[in-house]
Amino acid sequence: MEATDRTPLIENALVCVSDLVTNVVQHARVDDLSVEVAVRGDRVVVSVLDGDHARRPRRRVARDGQEDGRGLALVRCLSVASGVTFVWDQLNVVGKCVWFEPLARTGP
Repeated sequence: MEATDRTPLIENALVCVSDLVTNVVQHARVDDLSVEVAVRGDRVVVSVLDGDHARRPRRRVARDGQEDGRGLALVRCLSVASGVTFVWDQLNVVGKCVWFEPLARTGP
């Protein structure tokens, strides 16, 4: 993102990617995952893909003192848009893609 002069997006994008990758490791438990960044005009879309289409991400409500359960809510707060799509191989679902468009960080 720095190469495309979108430096204000980097900090929020890093937090979101870290959270989504952690979710894959903890919940999907797959051997492989990938992170993709696409620049489309004035938009940047970051995607975390894995091969587990059965376990779909869901927002949870974290209780006081609970260390987990806030990841997808955090991604939503630090993004302009976010969502989940399936990854297809012809007519077969072979994985999922959690994507977001990072919100530009403002201030110091």
